[in-house]
Amino acid sequence: AGLVGSDADLSVINFAVGNADLSPEQTHKLDDIAKALKERPALNLEIKGAAFQEQDWPILRNDALHEQLRRVRASEVNKDDDKKIRPEYVWLSADDYNRLLRDVFIQQFPHLAKISIFGTPTLVNDENGDFYAFAKKKLAETLAPDPKRLKDLATERAQSIAKYLSQKAGIPNERIFILDTVVDPERKNKDITSQLSLKTN
Repeated sequence: AGLVGSDADLSVINFAVGNADLSPEQTHKLDDIAKALKERPALNLEIKGAAFQEQDWPILRNDALHEQLRRVRASEVNKDDDKKIRPEYVWLSADDYNRLLRDVFIQQFPHLAKISIFGTPTLVNDENGDFYAFAKKKLAETLAPDPKRLKDLATERAQSIAKYLSQKAGIPNERIFILDTVVDPERKNKDITSQLSLKTN
């Protein structure tokens, strides 16, 4: 920060939970860093992307649930088709998603819901609200944190920073280094940050 006369902490870039997009406030910080790098060609930048299980996983697990339902749908399709389809190539319509959500939820929690003769699901306890919203939340909560998915998010955050600096701020790629990403590094507060450091070339 002293290099550009800024009061901001330029050693960290903050992100929203479960997200790798840069906010305008953070891009402003990167613009200041780019200015310092342009004025000092002997300096390079190192980026260490990070993710935090406690905060990021509740967002990521919704994607993990969608992936689980795609695997169930792929199994259905592959039973009746000679050509096998991989789960990542399965597209779920809204109807498919709700049907699979219903079936998997009732299979795992048969005591929490019932199905009418028309196939309409309802919750035994009406106070739990809408069936599909409750089922999605309940099933997502059963999914254990996925280290790979968290590491991927950490990598995406580092790449977002590097991409902005190279494509928007004009810093050559050879002056930007992405270090190994990390999950749950030590930190002083609950901010979701990726670390930046300067190094002489």
